Amino acid sequence: MPERLGIKSLHHVTLVVDDLIKSRAFYEKFLGLTPISRPTYDFDGLWYHCSNLEIHLLVAEEHPEPSRRHLAFEVEDFDRVLSSLDRERIHVASGPGIRPHDGRRYVFLHDPAGNLIEINSTE
Repeated sequence: MPERLGIKSLHHVTLVVDDLIKSRAFYEKFLGLTPISRPTYDFDGLWYHCSNLEIHLLVAEEHPEPSRRHLAFEVEDFDRVLSSLDRERIHVASGPGIRPHDGRRYVFLHDPAGNLIEINSTE
């Protein structure tokens, strides 16, 4: 049985939206989520705080492949994750790299159903 990766928490969920004004009204007014600071990217979006989780909305034309919707897990031992990916021969979709807004390391992969998964370091 493979070694567990030591996931600390689900860090964020990224959702693709096509209308930021309507999405803002839904997430802020209806759901009551609190907006948080978002780095400057080359695409529009909003980030929200929801308990110990972040919700990231991004404006993009959605295509079946590759989707930018994803779950992001936070781990304390990122090097262990990289070793496990190699050992288990799990294809890396993107990365590893360093997130420009907070310096945390990341890697993207797909689960067996094709869902995009991000794993990032706690520091």
